[in-house]
Amino acid sequence: MSLTIASHAATSVVSLYFVNGPFTMAYTRATGKRETRPMNDMPEPWSSAASNVGLNSYRKIADAAGLSPATVYRIFAGHRRSVHPDTIAGLARALRVDESWVSEQLGMGQQTIQPYTPPAEADMLTQRERAAVDELIRLLVMPRQTAGAMRLGDTILPTTPDAVASYEIARAKLAEVEQADYMPAASPHEQPDPHNGVEEDGQGGNE
Repeated sequence: MSLTIASHAATSVVSLYFVNGPFTMAYTRATGKRETRPMNDMPEPWSSAASNVGLNSYRKIADAAGLSPATVYRIFAGHRRSVHPDTIAGLARALRVDESWVSEQLGMGQQTIQPYTPPAEADMLTQRERAAVDELIRLLVMPRQTAGAMRLGDTILPTTPDAVASYEIARAKLAEVEQADYMPAASPHEQPDPHNGVEEDGQGGNE
């Protein structure tokens, strides 16, 4: 037998489910109160991964990962468009899997997600180049949560139209900055030679 009370932000009513089998409690953002989320609504492959390590509720996963149950629920349900590297590390630790596996399930690529530090050579970039690189990174990351993948070096990136368009825009902006910074400017004192291409007297005629 189950009891269900609908949850509405406007009325601060809390959802409560009594179900057969394991269930977990999570807090709603709107009310700050608890609502029950049944374990059997956990999507694959998360459900199998959690069962493999004996975590039979969102709350147990959240406790092991150092996250809130509501955060885990939103991530597993695909409601989070961006996931911090620390969150990925926490989920990997709780489920006893590689970070690369977690990031792959989230559509973020078959790679270990770590905080990014540019190489030391980046100090040689001009201010315009640094701004262009920053914008390129933002453009590449924006569509990362969508499905599909394209390979850029060792990184797996989405192949949705938005992702490809962002990548092309980023490349174009970087090329534009490089051209502006390194194209030699004509000297203001340089004047075209009026005799350029005109044969001097005594040359080119019959002797």
